[in-house]
Amino acid sequence: MNKFSFIACVIVASIVSYFIGANSENIQHEKDYQAACILSDCCRNMVDNLGLEAEEIYYEYVDNIDCDPRVILTREDILDYQWSY
Repeated sequence: MNKFSFIACVIVASIVSYFIGANSENIQHEKDYQAACILSDCCRNMVDNLGLEAEEIYYEYVDNIDCDPRVILTREDILDYQWSY
């Protein structure tokens, strides 16, 4: 009976850890996607408004990130986001 209990506990722990890992990976993917979208919009706005300071446009986007209830990012998430082409 002890072997069975041990094996059952290992299986349950494996399943729980898998779902926790999958959920945290989905959250990170969503954050990366949102950061890429916000920065893409920011870049397009900079190109459309060449007369304005690029830094001003960037901080307008980043500082107002908390205004959208659908965004799960923080300002630090945007600053920490890295991408390459």
